[in-house]
Amino acid sequence: MTRTEKVGMRQGSGTDISPAPTSRLSRKRKRMHLLLPLALIGAVGAFLVGRSDGPPASWALETVWEGRFQDRQPQGFVDAPWNFEGNGPPIVEAAPGKSGEDAARFTLVRGARRQEIVAGVSSSEALAFAEGDDRYFAFSTRFAPNFPTVRTWQVIAQWKSTGDGSPPVGMFAGSHGAPRIQLGAAGWPGGGSDQVLDLGPLERGKWIDWVVHIKFSARPQRSLVEVWRDGSLVARSDGWRPSFRGERAGSRGGTLRAGRTSYLKVGLYRDPGIAQTARWWTREWTVSRPR
Repeated sequence: MTRTEKVGMRQGSGTDISPAPTSRLSRKRKRMHLLLPLALIGAVGAFLVGRSDGPPASWALETVWEGRFQDRQPQGFVDAPWNFEGNGPPIVEAAPGKSGEDAARFTLVRGARRQEIVAGVSSSEALAFAEGDDRYFAFSTRFAPNFPTVRTWQVIAQWKSTGDGSPPVGMFAGSHGAPRIQLGAAGWPGGGSDQVLDLGPLERGKWIDWVVHIKFSARPQRSLVEVWRDGSLVARSDGWRPSFRGERAGSRGGTLRAGRTSYLKVGLYRDPGIAQTARWWTREWTVSRPR
């Protein structure tokens, strides 16, 4: 049974990003469920065949969540309007360069801080990840031609712990003066953690396909992070060691904070002092686990 975490609802303006996930699948989507393991085999399986520390050789994966953008609506996300600071919800529109598909477009202008959506099993329950969970996150990104590289931070995905504090795992784009995509731990940079993986250049104006594999544990020695970009394994960390020093939220943990669960936030979260407008798109989020 998929673990869920109750998300406390707050007062806020209305939002159109919270349709509850449907329990019935169309014939097309059922077929996509059956084909997901094969798709991941083609994308990443060849890089781990025969390795004892990889997933099962058959790459038999079970889908536990889908986040879709179709018919100009997101599906599978929590109703959480407090995640829009300085802007409204993302816009679902025709995916640029993808005929017949929709995507979510995130945009922040000067002074705006946050425009994020939360993976959910209903409009009020977030999909949660707990000690020992082994998950594969497949998704696509496309950055606008003028997406900025800035001297400070811009996060496009967070595997965020419940409660206060920086995320144990976060995906950065064009941050800290580097026109790169990076996966960083809490405390990076400048907070005592040197746990950061370079995922390659920040290519603008094209779709990039990702698979992020995380073994969730509060013990660094049991944590694992791997990332594939367009079918190629680009980063791997056996043992994930963030730094939570100086945070009231506590100092222990790996890909999880000790005693907590995590959940997935997707969008744009950045330093509100950034002057440049940032815009990017995402589509087809899927979370799977080994059977």
